Amino acid sequence: MTRKQVGKRVAGGRVAGKRVAGTRAAGSSSASAEAGEAGKATRAGKASRAVETTRAGETSRAFVVYADGACRGNPGRSGAGAVVSTSAGEIVEELARYLGHATNNIAEYGALILGLEAARRRGGTEVRVRMDSELVVRQVSGRYKVRNPKLRLLHAQVMDLTRSFKRFTIEHVPRDDNAEADRLANQAIDEAGEAGWAGEAGKAPGASKANGASEAERAGEAAGAGGFKNEGDGPDRSR
Repeated sequence: MTRKQVGKRVAGGRVAGKRVAGTRAAGSSSASAEAGEAGKATRAGKASRAVETTRAGETSRAFVVYADGACRGNPGRSGAGAVVSTSAGEIVEELARYLGHATNNIAEYGALILGLEAARRRGGTEVRVRMDSELVVRQVSGRYKVRNPKLRLLHAQVMDLTRSFKRFTIEHVPRDDNAEADRLANQAIDEAGEAGWAGEAGKAPGASKANGASEAERAGEAAGAGGFKNEGDGPDRSR
């Protein structure tokens, strides 16, 4: 082999070396690209977590409302109770309002209004209501028609309140699951004391802190004047 041929082979080897080096560079570039993609994925993951955090922050304004009305006699002295909690079950507010002389169905609507007003006041965006009144649940969900003129006023107020939220649901629960709201409703009647017999709706001790009489209270006063003779005691007669 001549020196020229050896030189060519060596030169060829150098060229090959350059090619290998070029391949290595390409591999390095590929690795960098992969690292870049991994970085993007990591950043995307962080962004995704940030979105989830934001969404979690929004769901923190989701409330569960337990509402119940109590009536001693039908009509009779009545009260409304409501418990507002976070979706995680943490109680944020308990409310009790004396409604005066009213029917049981009026008291149930009064309790629902009490709870919805509290959820709206706290900036709630999603509200899930749980009640043991099948009548109210079915009327508000649209399964029952509201034929009684007095209940229509309260139903309209409820529907107006529901439009304050991005999402609203209502469901029927057993009475035992609504015990705390029931306790608050009866507490309102008890704390009203003898004033309840005088028909001082919304003015007796234990009334809600909300200013002014609600529609339920005004309807209750009308009931005391005999305005609910046609309402009936059961769900079927009040639809």
